[in-house]
Amino acid sequence: MAPVTFEPVDAFTARHRDFTREVDGATHPVIQALRESAIARVSSIGFPTRKHEEWRTTDLTPVYATPFSPAIPDPGSAVEIPLPAKLFLEASSPLAVFVDGIFVTRLSRTPTDGHGVTVSALSRMLDESGDFRALLESYDESRADVFAELNSAFLVDGAAVQVEDGKGSDRPVVLLHLSTAAGGPRHVSPRTAVIAGRGSRLRLVEIHASLGDGRTFTNARTDISLHAESTMEYVRVLVENEGTIHIDRTSVLQETESTAATHSFVFGGGTVRHNLVHTLDGEGAEARLFGLVLADGRRRVDNVTRIEHARPSTRSFERYKGIVAGEARHSFTGRIVVRPDAAKTDARQTIANLLLGARASAEVKPQLEILSDDVRCTHGATVGRLDPDALFYLRSRGIDADEAQRILTRAFAVEMLDEIGEEWMRRSLDTLLQDRLRRIL
Repeated sequence: MAPVTFEPVDAFTARHRDFTREVDGATHPVIQALRESAIARVSSIGFPTRKHEEWRTTDLTPVYATPFSPAIPDPGSAVEIPLPAKLFLEASSPLAVFVDGIFVTRLSRTPTDGHGVTVSALSRMLDESGDFRALLESYDESRADVFAELNSAFLVDGAAVQVEDGKGSDRPVVLLHLSTAAGGPRHVSPRTAVIAGRGSRLRLVEIHASLGDGRTFTNARTDISLHAESTMEYVRVLVENEGTIHIDRTSVLQETESTAATHSFVFGGGTVRHNLVHTLDGEGAEARLFGLVLADGRRRVDNVTRIEHARPSTRSFERYKGIVAGEARHSFTGRIVVRPDAAKTDARQTIANLLLGARASAEVKPQLEILSDDVRCTHGATVGRLDPDALFYLRSRGIDADEAQRILTRAFAVEMLDEIGEEWMRRSLDTLLQDRLRRIL
């Protein structure tokens, strides 16, 4: 069957030609070759519309209708880190700052304490480790994702994190991705590659924030490889402005007895879609997925997760919550796949949405694909409003209506913060949460 293509392919291909002429001489040869192969796959795959079931909940019209020009990074430009992002810049933690995908040395603090953790520009790691080249060039046709390929097609550089076998640090590594929109609507492609060695441990925080109020199409991609017996806690925070369209693909591949906890917090953006794929490809691997969305106004946030249990005795636990106000919408699609060789799988999924307005909406679509016997898979979903009895109780104690709503809404959300191991990160997220609640309630 011939591939299905759409008009946006021609537009992005034309922009790619101009972009390539601008940046080819200043980028790593591996990245140059990757760009060419990726744009060919973009043309072959084509772009989805809302007629495609997997993209039914995401309105991509703003992506196709807006002439986003690829951002040409300028590492010498002056940068002032925006206030929401500053909340997460803990003084003792390693920090790597990227502006439109380019590593900015003067704003960064890379680790020097001998714990076996390396944080650098991706181009540097391509020269030092063949593993990063393999991770960057990996492609699975059965999971073809046009936006992930579009990220590669417009890639200039990115973030690389490597942890040596048996090493690691309890201090989180913070990656801050800043996007600009100077000179008109801009298209940026943040990229992160992570390799955690056997028996290693890693705490990683990845923040996406905007510089200014301009319109941006942020098309991000993060690829994480966890070797046997490694442990990772990954926190992703989105605080971009409301003019941002943010599409993000995060892929986590886990080997035997590895443990991963991923936390996704969406406090910004206008149209947001996060595709999260966890593959448990080693016996005894465990994944814990948590997410919190706060959407108001007319924002649209889609969370799409896929957990693949590929080996026996793997475990996954997934809990997402949404707080939806105004005319905003949150949709969650969670697919759990148990492959034929994955006996004794234990998979649990719980989704809850809190609606704070008559026009706010939420949609939950759990999906189970079980191809093995002797497994335990459960899911549950709720959509509701604040308990009127609880509101009445707080009002009867002299608390005004808005503050009563804020107290109960924060109580609904704070459980997701408590899952994070790092205290300063919990405090920073709580500060941001309460600030956002004061704006909408």
